[in-house]
Amino acid sequence: ALGDKQGEALVYCNIGDLYFAQENYKEALANDLMALKIAEELADNQLINTTCILIGKTYFAMKQYKEALNYYLKALKSSTELNDKENMISSCNGMGNCYEQQNDYFRALTYYQKALTLSKEIKLKTGIRNAYSNLASANEKLKNYEKALYYNKLFSEIKDTLLSEESLKQSAELNTRYE
Repeated sequence: ALGDKQGEALVYCNIGDLYFAQENYKEALANDLMALKIAEELADNQLINTTCILIGKTYFAMKQYKEALNYYLKALKSSTELNDKENMISSCNGMGNCYEQQNDYFRALTYYQKALTLSKEIKLKTGIRNAYSNLASANEKLKNYEKALYYNKLFSEIKDTLLSEESLKQSAELNTRYE
């Protein structure tokens, strides 16, 4: 509809996603920043939150970790106010990734651990999987090999569980389709 500013912001986000998928980060960022501008004009906190995560992800891909951290932090604050645990998890993992890339492994571990705790709270298996993988990586870089191995084992177990669940779901869909 004409004058649908929220819809316009979502279109900018979608276009940004397409550019991101093509690794055209400059255009992805331009579109996500337009979406953020509209979201801020509308005072749409959920949209601001989501857009900040997209911008953080794009800056991370561009290896601009300080900028990425600024947007992930903004998203973390916003998602905490909204009690949006999935975006809190995304923000924590994003911040952890930024710190890990800057060799600040202890700070990375703090955010990965927070992401794991939140993922377990809401039983988000993909979040748990990602946190285990991240915790294994950061611990390995700290030469905490026992912890790295422990988290890697947990990562493998949940990854296999997720793959099995996906296979069962696809099998059930095929059975339903051809009955």
